[in-house]
Amino acid sequence: MVTTSTLFEKHLSDEVLVLVLGYLTPKELGDQVPLVCRRWRELCYDDDVWNTLDLYKYKNIKEAQLRHIVMQHRNIKKLILRDREDLTDRAFVWCVFHLPNLKNLDLSFCPQVGPKIISAIAQFCHKIRNLNVNGCPGFDNECLLILTGCAELRHINFSECDTITDFGFSAMSTYLPQLHSVKCDGVIQLHDEAIEGIVLSKCDSLTDLQLDGANLTDEGVQMLSELLYLRRLTIQYCDELSDDAISGFSQLRYLEELTLTRGHNFSSQGIQKAMERPHHFLKKVLITECSSKPTLCAPC
Repeated sequence: MVTTSTLFEKHLSDEVLVLVLGYLTPKELGDQVPLVCRRWRELCYDDDVWNTLDLYKYKNIKEAQLRHIVMQHRNIKKLILRDREDLTDRAFVWCVFHLPNLKNLDLSFCPQVGPKIISAIAQFCHKIRNLNVNGCPGFDNECLLILTGCAELRHINFSECDTITDFGFSAMSTYLPQLHSVKCDGVIQLHDEAIEGIVLSKCDSLTDLQLDGANLTDEGVQMLSELLYLRRLTIQYCDELSDDAISGFSQLRYLEELTLTRGHNFSSQGIQKAMERPHHFLKKVLITECSSKPTLCAPC
C-alpha cells in the first residue's frame, strides 16, 4: 500500500515540501507533522517554514508551546501576537529576547503592552522595522520615548492609543526622523504642535501618515504640505477644518492617496484647488461627508 507520506518521499524535493509545510498552522507543525516520518520532522523545523509566526487565530497555543516553537526557530522575522490576552508580559519579553532577528512585530490589541515590553523590544530587537501596537491601552508617551532607541524602526502604528500627547509624538519625530510610516488615527490628544514637530524634524523619508483631526486647526494641517514626499495621507474627523486646511496640498506632488473623513466644511471648489497642480501619482481621493457631495472618489 502506497501512503501519502511515501509519495512525498519519492516525488517532492526538500524545497517543495518546505513550501507545502509553510501553509500549515503552528499547532499542526508542532504537534502532528513531526510524527509523520523522520524527514518531515526535520523539514518542519526549517527556517523557511518559520519565517513568519502568526498566532492570531490560534488561541489554544499555550505559553509552554510558544516557548518551544520560539526556541526551535530563533530566526523568525515576523511575529504576530495580535489580540493575545492569555499570555503574560513575561512571556512577551521572553519571546523578543530569544528572537534577535525580528523585523516585524504585531502586538495590536494586547492589553499587556506597556513600558516593560517596549523596553525589551528596544533592548533585544535591534533589527525591528515594523511595530504595530494599535489599540494597546498601555502604550503611552514613555513607550514612544523608549522606541527612539530603535534605529532601524521604519513603520509604527499606535492608532487608538489615546494617552499619546504632543510631547510623545514630537519626541518620536525628533529622534526617529527615518520613519516611513506613522499611523495614529484615534489619538485624539494631538494638536498643531505635533504637526509642527514632525515638520521641523524634516522627515524627508515620511511617505505614509494617518492622523486624527479632532483637535487640529487649518493652520496645523496646512503645515503638512511641507512633507513633500508623502504618498498616502489620511486625516480622520475633519469636522473643524475648512478649505484653508487643504489649500497647500497641491505641493504634495508624489501623493497617491488622500482620505479625509467627516469633511463637512470642504467644498468642491476647495478640493479642486488643492488638486490643481498635476499629481501624476494620484490614484484616489476619498472625502466623506463633504458639504457638496457625501463622498468624492477621484482616481487618477
